[in-house]
Amino acid sequence: MNKVLLKCTIASALGGLLFGYDTVIINGAMLDLVKYFQLSPALQGWTVSSALIGCILGTILIGRPGDLYGAKRLLQLLAVMFLASSAGCAVATDISIFIIFRFIGGLAIGVVFYYSAQIFSIAGFSNGSSMAQSVILGVTNLIFTLIAMSIIDKAGRKSLLLFGQMGMVVVLGFFGTTQVAQQTGMSYAFIFFAVVTFIGFIYLKKYIIETKGKTLENIEKEVLCGLAVLRNLA
Repeated sequence: MNKVLLKCTIASALGGLLFGYDTVIINGAMLDLVKYFQLSPALQGWTVSSALIGCILGTILIGRPGDLYGAKRLLQLLAVMFLASSAGCAVATDISIFIIFRFIGGLAIGVVFYYSAQIFSIAGFSNGSSMAQSVILGVTNLIFTLIAMSIIDKAGRKSLLLFGQMGMVVVLGFFGTTQVAQQTGMSYAFIFFAVVTFIGFIYLKKYIIETKGKTLENIEKEVLCGLAVLRNLA
């Protein structure tokens, strides 16, 4: 195997690992962070989303520096920033400092995974049990990801995406109507997510093309034709 390709593959894999770890690890820490820093709901939201905000800004702003200084140098710089972010979060004595370092970590690298431990805790599970439920949730996600990877070429990407999207609508809607959700005041949140997910389902069904059995050239042609139609409509 080409050594350069192997190194690039390992770097990409490590990037995915760090991204998943850095974003999802906050789920397990939130229960203790809320108690330690006495966080309000608004601050809980900032604590969770700060890394994603950094991630979005990093994605938007990285293009020009990448052209000027090269991807390798930027990756080295971001690796140092990620290390500083991890150390800063570990020793932070104030929630503002913690959020700043999490934001920096986001420059190096989606909602149930972030709040699942709290959701299970509100539902009546103990802290330890809530963490176990979160682990089960992650394992379930991994299993279905592997299943999807094994059948995606046969079933088609769009079909699988729509199936998963509608499944989320049904599950979220079901949770929104349960007695536990109504008693804890989370019913409207689940129903809201279900409605937004259904809107996404409609959008995907209408605008996303199926890639099954098509070459990259054909996919590119369909995408460009679709963009031309949107420009004409605008």
